[in-house]
Amino acid sequence: MHIICNPQSGMGRGRKRLNEVTTYLESLGTDYQTYLTQYPGHMAELVATSLTHLKAEDRLILVGGDGSLHDLVNALADQDLAYPIAFIPAGTGNDFSRYYQAGKESIEDLLAPMFAGRVRQVELGQILLTSDYSEVNFVNSLGFGLDGQVIHESEVLKARGGLWQWSWANRLRYLLGVFRSLTKLPDFRLELELAGQHQVFSRVTLLTLMLNPYFGGGIQLDPRVTELEGEFAVLVIHDLDWQAIPGLLYQILWRKDQGNSKYLAFYHGPTCTLNLTPNIPGQVDGEAIFSLDGSLNCRLAQQAFYL
Repeated sequence: MHIICNPQSGMGRGRKRLNEVTTYLESLGTDYQTYLTQYPGHMAELVATSLTHLKAEDRLILVGGDGSLHDLVNALADQDLAYPIAFIPAGTGNDFSRYYQAGKESIEDLLAPMFAGRVRQVELGQILLTSDYSEVNFVNSLGFGLDGQVIHESEVLKARGGLWQWSWANRLRYLLGVFRSLTKLPDFRLELELAGQHQVFSRVTLLTLMLNPYFGGGIQLDPRVTELEGEFAVLVIHDLDWQAIPGLLYQILWRKDQGNSKYLAFYHGPTCTLNLTPNIPGQVDGEAIFSLDGSLNCRLAQQAFYL
């Protein structure tokens, strides 16, 4: 067993869950080796130096949050490795696990598919950047506008150092990021090509591509995502003004009846092309990014998981 762990995920929950995993494996008499990520980019280094020669009988376990899962999926893709992942959620949001591992909390339940050899191919999103022809995979969502701005506001606070950089301040930074972002709603232009359609929106507040219905740590931005197979969802919140915000939040957070909102457009398909102007903050699986000059082409990819 090869265990990769982000000990800082979930305000230190990663280390606690790692101890639970190793205790369980020891009770079974199973040998294991652990690798701890220590800084941004370390996941890619660990995969490149330590995991490129796994044998067929070896197993790979990840303990961390959605960000760690994003890093591992991309590190495996960069090395052209097809190892299935057994995922132990230990983050603050855990949107991937909330959907694919619903009802499983114990280490025994989470690792049972691995010991039973149950492998499932899970759909990923893949971003093709025309600016440098690079590829980035995402497991939950890719978003621009309000959600990206919240992440960036949180990162600005973290960069100030002091108490803001501690893991226990993550949630407070996020909440302040939400408050600061609502005082200056994003407003950008979007050209969308998907499933033979060409749509243009002149005033967009939020654009997101989703592979499961959960967003931002358990928010169901649109439950219709669960009905899709072989496609991802594209959701656009547009032409929003201050007076509309309370009603839209009520629909999303309580009624979960976004289908009749005139401010939300829902599309789906296996590929799409996005053009956003101007360049704006974004997020991929909760990690901060910026939109780039040129178009973003998105398609589906796959990653094997023990589920």
